[in-house]
Amino acid sequence: MRLQSISSRRERRAQIKHFTRRHDTFLLTDMSDNTPNIDWEQLDMIADGYTEDFVEIYHEFELDLPSILNTLEAALSAGDPVAVFRAAHQAKGSAANFGLKGFSGIMASIEHGAKGGSIDGAADALKAARETFHASIAAVKSERGI
Repeated sequence: MRLQSISSRRERRAQIKHFTRRHDTFLLTDMSDNTPNIDWEQLDMIADGYTEDFVEIYHEFELDLPSILNTLEAALSAGDPVAVFRAAHQAKGSAANFGLKGFSGIMASIEHGAKGGSIDGAADALKAARETFHASIAAVKSERGI
C-alpha cells in the first residue's frame, strides 16, 4: 500500500510538471500574438445569464483594470519586482475570472518573472497586455453585447 501511494505521488508530480510546461508554452504563445483569446464558456458561466448585477460588476472590472496596469507600469519604472508581482497577480486573477485568457496569460508571464526577481521584458509585455485587454473588451462587447 505504501509503495502504491508513493508511486501515485510521483505520477501526480509528473502530471503537474507536464501541465506547467504546457501552461508556460501557452503563455509565451499568447504573448507573441495579441489576440483576445477569450474563454467564452468561462465568461458565460460566471455571467449566469448576463444579469444586471453581473453586467455592473463586469463594467467595474473594465473600468478598474487600467488603473492596475498603471500601478504595474509605475512599479516597473521604480524597478520594484515585488510591486510588479502584486499588480500582475491582481490583473491576472481578475481577467481570468472573466475568461480573458490571452490577457491573463501575459500577466502570468510578468508575474512569473517578477516572482523570480526579474522584470526584464516586462515593459514590452505590458504594452502587449494593454493591446490585448482592449481587443478582449471589444470582442466581449461585439460577441455578448456588454
